[in-house]
Amino acid sequence: MKNNVAKIKSLLHGVIPKKLVNSYIDLARLTCSLFFDQVVQNEKIKNFSHEDGHVFFGYYDVTPFGMDDKLLLAMKTPIIGRAPNAEDHAEIGYYHIDKPDNFISLGETNTWCWQQGCRLQWYPQDNGDKIIYNCLVDGEYGAVIKDISNGNIVKKIKKPLYSVSRDGKWGVSLDFSRLQRLRPGYGYGILPDDSVSDLAPNYNGIELVDLETNESQQLFTLKDISDIEPHESMDGAEHYFNHIMFNPSGDNFLFFHLWMSKDSKRHSRLFVASRDGKNLRLLSNSGSVSHYNWIFDDKIILYSLVSDKGRYMYAVFDSLSGNVEYFGKNVPKNDGHPTLLKNKKIFITDTYPNLCSQRNLLSYNLDKDEMKILARFDDSRDFTGEFRCDLHPRVSPDEKMICIDRLIDSKRVISIISFDANGL
Repeated sequence: MKNNVAKIKSLLHGVIPKKLVNSYIDLARLTCSLFFDQVVQNEKIKNFSHEDGHVFFGYYDVTPFGMDDKLLLAMKTPIIGRAPNAEDHAEIGYYHIDKPDNFISLGETNTWCWQQGCRLQWYPQDNGDKIIYNCLVDGEYGAVIKDISNGNIVKKIKKPLYSVSRDGKWGVSLDFSRLQRLRPGYGYGILPDDSVSDLAPNYNGIELVDLETNESQQLFTLKDISDIEPHESMDGAEHYFNHIMFNPSGDNFLFFHLWMSKDSKRHSRLFVASRDGKNLRLLSNSGSVSHYNWIFDDKIILYSLVSDKGRYMYAVFDSLSGNVEYFGKNVPKNDGHPTLLKNKKIFITDTYPNLCSQRNLLSYNLDKDEMKILARFDDSRDFTGEFRCDLHPRVSPDEKMICIDRLIDSKRVISIISFDANGL
């Protein structure tokens, strides 16, 4: 979603001396700290960093926490303010949560991006001692499964993976070069995009990957999806896929179909399909969908333009019936990255920078219709666009910790916030 606050700040910088704008922001931050409470005090937040690099994890739809909540996956990358190229390698590794200064390296990859990393995650099989992440395999985008006890590669996967089912048997893949060209910061740019000349290729799409046999099959193409209930804005537009996620049982997945219209505006809609690509359903056709998460096998929390309401909001979409359920009046109003806790009563989300140039970590209690600010984090005016650092909150398996990516002294760090869900 577009960040209107960032636009306002950019406009202010254009007409008011930068020092005055920065002074206003500093004063606003001080005011927020004095008059607005937060649940977690900053001095109780644990940071994981490295003196000569950025440390971060990536997106919010997978967790860096190990099964026993003792290990934390992370990436360490060079300090650069641009899209990574083939020479910019990210170290893959982990921390013991009680040793935030000791990064244990397991290898490296040059297929990574600022928003989603390399899709690093715990491999669901084999007692939680293996990881899976994207890298080059025989000169092409692929993935590896690696044993953290010795750093050895257990298996090479011939396709790059966007999402992995919770049983570890299936993955889904897309064209990461096309994704990076049309949505910088979400794909990889080290291999050429061979589909540049095609607006909606009939050979480029979403693939299902059998992680046991290493075989893959295309489920549908960009041409297939763009032909379904097309919008007028699709005339002459370039199409691509993003944001694929298996549901908890792994028998269905959601995905975004996006297109860049001729006036350079981004449009999007939400689809759901069964794992084999059948039972394809267009769940939201409003033209503007943003962040999402499965909360049950057949229900999705989504921030989007809701057609029936005519405004942007969080809502729950039933993937089978298409029905939409709404939250109370105090649900967070702004876009963020939501995760529902196991008790199904609270979801955790975040915000983009406000006029104080701060990002908020939020909780919302569905039963009480109550929102709380868990913590505030200063943002940097130098990290914008593709290079921005969203919090991307991720909850530990025991639901006592939240992990975020944030900025401290112009470097990305991972922070862990302890919390008590019973107090929310």
